[in-house]
Amino acid sequence: MKKIITALGIGFMVAGASQAGLVVTNEFSSAETFSTLDNVSSMDLATGLAVERNWTGGNFTATLATDGLLGSGFDNNAPNDKIGDGIFRYKIDLGSAQGIGKVNTYAFSDNGVRCMQTFTLYGSVADTASFDETDGATWVMIASVDTTGATGLSGDTWGVTSIYDDGGAALGTYRELLWVTEPVNWTDRGGYEASIYKEFDVVAVPEPATLGLVVAFGGGILFIRRRLML
Repeated sequence: MKKIITALGIGFMVAGASQAGLVVTNEFSSAETFSTLDNVSSMDLATGLAVERNWTGGNFTATLATDGLLGSGFDNNAPNDKIGDGIFRYKIDLGSAQGIGKVNTYAFSDNGVRCMQTFTLYGSVADTASFDETDGATWVMIASVDTTGATGLSGDTWGVTSIYDDGGAALGTYRELLWVTEPVNWTDRGGYEASIYKEFDVVAVPEPATLGLVVAFGGGILFIRRRLML
């Protein structure tokens, strides 16, 4: 059986000093195969775009990170596995500055751990070669994400996070987005695990159904729900 983790947490948007809701929702109608993403909006700005990866040692393009598909097992997702336990950065260039309504991030695990997501999302209005999130003249922090609170998971599992403003406003206008990811601290397994980030969606405007979830569940308490898929 496969699982999808859904979570409710909180994120913070620096621009405008307003609070943004961070929601993980289960919107799959064909999740038993993980072959399509039915919740990808037609206004997904990232579809087909290259995703650059950066770590200490070099850069390369992530595999199939914006194709709109989720592989069915580890072999289909291993190319996006992080090497070692260091901080990895993923960057998407949208080609021009766009109003961002929602950002979805998907991670896969073959052991119930590596689907957890710990990352900070940044935006830049300009085309930049920089992967340095500490460069305040280039990057603006949008939100921080940590879904490591789920426990007792095993087997093929998907973790999905969605970032958007709980008041319906855009997250901001950006040309490039940068995910600064960290390994998951899983102490009962003897240290850290590397998350496998498989798919990134960048949606132009918030969707009404998603906004309703924030109104219903907004708050700072992490909520984990698991749904078993046959």
